[in-house]
Amino acid sequence: YQGIGQSIVGTYVQDDWRVSRKLTVNLGLRYEFFTTPTEVNEKVANLRNLTDPTTTVGEPFFNNPSKKNFAPRVGFAYVPFSDGKTSIRGGYGIYDMPILPYLYRFEISGQPPFAGLAFVGGPPPIFFPAPFPDAFEVISSSQLPLPPSVNTIDFNPERTYMQQYNLNVQREVMRNLVVTAGYIGSTGVHLGRKNSVNQRTDFTFVNGRKFFPELPAGVPPQSKFLNPNFGAIRQNTFDGVSSYNALQLRVEKRLSRGLDFQASYTWGKALDDASGTESEFANVPGGSRVQDPLDRRAEHGRAAFDVRHTFIMGATYELPTNSRFTGVTDKLLNGWELTGLLTTRGGFPFNVVIGFDRARDASPDNIAQRPDLVPGRSYSSAITGDPNRYIDASAFTLAPAGMYGNSGRNVLDGPGLSTFDL
Repeated sequence: YQGIGQSIVGTYVQDDWRVSRKLTVNLGLRYEFFTTPTEVNEKVANLRNLTDPTTTVGEPFFNNPSKKNFAPRVGFAYVPFSDGKTSIRGGYGIYDMPILPYLYRFEISGQPPFAGLAFVGGPPPIFFPAPFPDAFEVISSSQLPLPPSVNTIDFNPERTYMQQYNLNVQREVMRNLVVTAGYIGSTGVHLGRKNSVNQRTDFTFVNGRKFFPELPAGVPPQSKFLNPNFGAIRQNTFDGVSSYNALQLRVEKRLSRGLDFQASYTWGKALDDASGTESEFANVPGGSRVQDPLDRRAEHGRAAFDVRHTFIMGATYELPTNSRFTGVTDKLLNGWELTGLLTTRGGFPFNVVIGFDRARDASPDNIAQRPDLVPGRSYSSAITGDPNRYIDASAFTLAPAGMYGNSGRNVLDGPGLSTFDL
């Protein structure tokens, strides 16, 4: 058993300054730091460098990147015209994401010499609908006995934070009817990712593509690993980036004559290096695992939760009452209202994975290698829209043996969804 402790402390100052009758400015500064985790029995170890022959026992578990986490915030509201019916608002802020136990629960409890993890092999996985002809051969040749595996965390993590910014214009176009148009964006810096980084390093480049040669008989793949002392090295790193940019339109009618409604439309785009729609462990092939952990740029693409178009409209209508009704008739026939909600959005993106080690990099966690896109085909042509055969598999083919596929991450559109409640 381990007794792990960690503290987080945040403090902030904020001031709202009314510069003039038309302009108000909001200023703020937050300082938030966290301590590195400790363990009451000193059972702390970490693979501080990926090439170390063994883990280093003792604190710190990782170096603290939060000591200078000063996060400014600024916002404003401006009324340009004397009629007071138009307002312009904007803001910018930095928001830190501390390294808390949900990011290192396995890493701090699964480190040698206090714990061990090994891969012992097993039957080949079951493929649906059918494997590529050489899939079982590749899998059986790569599932050799491996040294113990380790879950680790970057010993020198970077500060992880989000920058968020927005600007919008709001106008009362007629009594009780307000229209808003705005831009909203964000940028993620040094975001966390988790990948198995221990694999073969004896690759070359052929026609600009990474190539792993076939090993001679009797040469174990782990002898060519970045660190041959371990099997899988699943490392939490802090090198990811993300961006989000969106146009937002909104119409709102405040309650009058028994009717109010709101309608909003968002046209947005979210890009990142790794993400999942539920968690790190759900939707894994299309989410947080990567094809080549040594090439982050090849993973940059649509976020797993990227939805390009979203439209939502809701309304409430109070049915007219009849003052002549009394008693039971009044209770039954007066006081009714209708409420409706319409939501429609585009689909989540996803990508195709092949499920075995076509590239021959021998990564113990290789579940996210992708195929090649067939020359002359486009990603959009691979989507049929037919629920019984949503993907046209003929748009993809295996990459040459020893190479990663050239298909991008999250390049296919899943089906959209529309719902209406009344």
